[in-house]
Amino acid sequence: MTNLNIKPTTLGKAKPVIIACIKLHQAVILHGKPGIGKTQMIEEIADEFNEELGGVSFRDKEPEFNLISLRLSQFPPEDLAGLPVPVEKKLKNGDIKYITYRSLPDFLPRDKKSKGILFLDEINQANSSVLHAVFELILDRRITACNYSLPKGWSIVAACNDYEDNPEITEFSRPLNNRFLHLNIVQDVKEWLIWAKKNSIHPNIIKFVDDNRGVFNDINPKNVCFCSPRTLAQVSNFEFMFDKGDINCADISLVVHGLLGKEIGENYLSSTAMARSGVLKDLDIKKYLRGDLEYDLTTIDVESVGLKVLEKAFFIALLSLPDNSKKGNFESALPKYFESLHTFGSTDETITAQINEMFNDGMTLSEFKDSFTEAYGKLIELYPTLAV
Repeated sequence: MTNLNIKPTTLGKAKPVIIACIKLHQAVILHGKPGIGKTQMIEEIADEFNEELGGVSFRDKEPEFNLISLRLSQFPPEDLAGLPVPVEKKLKNGDIKYITYRSLPDFLPRDKKSKGILFLDEINQANSSVLHAVFELILDRRITACNYSLPKGWSIVAACNDYEDNPEITEFSRPLNNRFLHLNIVQDVKEWLIWAKKNSIHPNIIKFVDDNRGVFNDINPKNVCFCSPRTLAQVSNFEFMFDKGDINCADISLVVHGLLGKEIGENYLSSTAMARSGVLKDLDIKKYLRGDLEYDLTTIDVESVGLKVLEKAFFIALLSLPDNSKKGNFESALPKYFESLHTFGSTDETITAQINEMFNDGMTLSEFKDSFTEAYGKLIELYPTLAV
């Protein structure tokens, strides 16, 4: 396996270097985990070049600065090297001779006055035949078989995912590696939060990442779904749909699990339940558990909100009761707390599991009910800020 002996950097810090490479027509390759924003960064840079040249976006019909993205993992070699085409040629003596030419791929830029980025995405997932086909294009900016040369105003940028995220990659030859300037991109949460606010990512997403700074670090390559800047941006789109009433809580639950995975998905849903559920926003749970507020819990749609979300919301409220009050406030609220969870359909087993999750050394439901003082003491050990 190739040794990536490159100092890691973030997208924000790498951006000026990428721009400099484009201006100098120095081929550059971005290494990094999937979904961290490598492709999006190149798109942003293309738009910035467009603005400098008086255009708007590379997506315009006739942009001032172009971006052609080729996902090389999906290309057969003949698409890049050109298909062989027999051409009839008449000789001076009248004989007919057939010569084979290679047809020029129509996705490569042809206008010699044009400018842009030729973005070779997932380059290390291309098979060796495809790499051989693009080898000459990267090294010499031409494809001899097609009599093609990359216009002078174009630059080559490539991107690839880390080896650990896809062990079936194609190793680069030393000459090809030596042609690129290599950048090892890692995710920076602070940098992403700035980007998220600037790009109007949903507030639920921003708060979740801000409260869970290690959310990008847990990427198991065996997991189908995992949390990344890309999947969080996709969840954000659905959150805005929820705000408009186009989808409900049950829909959001499926979306989040299908994009972030089970573990992080459940954490996200629990963390954002209060912000998402109009029922829970209207209900002051702390006042309810203290007996200061009358409320009919049977009006809550448990299926839509989610039983685990409700259990956690009420447990958090219970834990916060001793704050700025006396221990007796916590003890008097316990019976109403258990009564509330049973109203939702929680069983003693699920409540016990929840209690054991909160207490490191475990505690049974009967112990929790019968020994308020001990329970409170353990809470203070785990959460000193709750002490009066």
